[in-house]
Amino acid sequence: MRLLLDTHVVLWWLVDEPTLDEQDKRLIDDEPDVYAVARHCGK
Repeated sequence: MRLLLDTHVVLWWLVDEPTLDEQDKRLIDDEPDVYAVARHCGK
């Protein structure tokens, strides 16, 4: 399986944010194919 993560999810995972479910944290930890989307909505 491949994971495509939103920037918020990546940040939550990095700081061990309680907002992110423990099951989701484990999935991100264990999955070798994890990608992050970085998007800028500024001018």
